[in-house]
Amino acid sequence: MSPMSGQAPVDGSTLHYEIQGAGNPLVMCHGFSLDLRMRDDHVEAFSRRRTVVIYDLRGFGRSPPGSVPYSHAGDLAALIAHIGLGPVSLIGLSLGGGAAINLAVSRPDLVRAMVVVDPSLGGYPWSPGFVAGQAAVRALAAERGVEAALERWVGLALERPGGAATRSLGGASAASSRATRAGTG
Repeated sequence: MSPMSGQAPVDGSTLHYEIQGAGNPLVMCHGFSLDLRMRDDHVEAFSRRRTVVIYDLRGFGRSPPGSVPYSHAGDLAALIAHIGLGPVSLIGLSLGGGAAINLAVSRPDLVRAMVVVDPSLGGYPWSPGFVAGQAAVRALAAERGVEAALERWVGLALERPGGAATRSLGGASAASSRATRAGTG
């Protein structure tokens, strides 16, 4: 069965989404620098018993960044309302995990269950060095594109609480990340 796709209007942009299957709704949220394709291998299995929704978070894949301030949790709430679902189960990785957690905190009426892996958490005080590194990645993306920004991103140092650097993302590179996204790595 092929998925149904659409565009959900959100404040200042749209979210591209795909729906497949029938049953209790499950929304899957991708991680930073990825898009809905990271969930392709999961959709078939889950859609045998659930209505599975995968989508591109704002600024990724086929969802444009828009021009107004927003939150990924707010966008997720708008997507759930647009499709007419809720409460939903959520699976989120990294940035998508943060969106899921923030939705559960701000709109518990929309969330039935949640599994998150390596989520970003609002309210965490990042060190000035890490904030500067993130700003440099965003500026590089605007100036030279996503691939250049991805190269910079995988080189950023990871931190312990309090700002002490632990290690970079190691041997990861934009090439290995592209291979992983393409399903060849």
